[in-house]
Amino acid sequence: MIANASSALTPERLDILEESVAIAAPSGELAGVLAYPLAVPARRAALVVGPHPLMGGRLDNNVVRAVARGLAEHGLATLRFAYGGPGPTTDGMDAFWRTGHAPDDPQRLGDAQAALQYLHSAVALPTVLIGYSFGTSLLEALADACAPTHLVLIGPTLARHAHDRLLQIALPKLLITADNDFATPLELTRDWFGQCRGPKRLVVFPAAEHFYLGAEDRLVGEIFAWLQQ
Repeated sequence: MIANASSALTPERLDILEESVAIAAPSGELAGVLAYPLAVPARRAALVVGPHPLMGGRLDNNVVRAVARGLAEHGLATLRFAYGGPGPTTDGMDAFWRTGHAPDDPQRLGDAQAALQYLHSAVALPTVLIGYSFGTSLLEALADACAPTHLVLIGPTLARHAHDRLLQIALPKLLITADNDFATPLELTRDWFGQCRGPKRLVVFPAAEHFYLGAEDRLVGEIFAWLQQ
């Protein structure tokens, strides 16, 4: 168990410890990484829910890894995880590229819920939910389970997956997108954001596409600044 402390975050970068963990889930054992400050108590917790496994949803995904590590360096205990289940099949890949959905998608929520339960068993701290790409579509169900303090959506796949219930959740929301994101046109993102209940903030990264290559440090900075408010 990681000790509790004030929820105030620290602007300086802290040394962190990363632990490889095994998470029991309906789809089988999930691999995860729990990261937290080495010399001081963690101040908040964050679950980082990654992209679809057919679109880079791995522990070493650049965004997932950078956000989880970067926020741990600012004083949070973070958990990132890999989705479980069988590997991709031809039928599954075909369905995914046609529709954005795969036959085993229902288990992804179970995986995320298991990861959230694991995080809460490891830490007793106010929790931030962070979704990237497909992971944003799982946040509404996770929010029902844990009463998070903030929601962070990075590159939400609004054109592919339902996010309607998130519009009505009265929690602080940070939405980060790129001006040329192939997953969701910027006009659609702005329209969806305009319908959200606040408090809220929209940040548009120029020329970051959907993958935020080279923009990982700015992602961490934007999220950290939002959590300070």
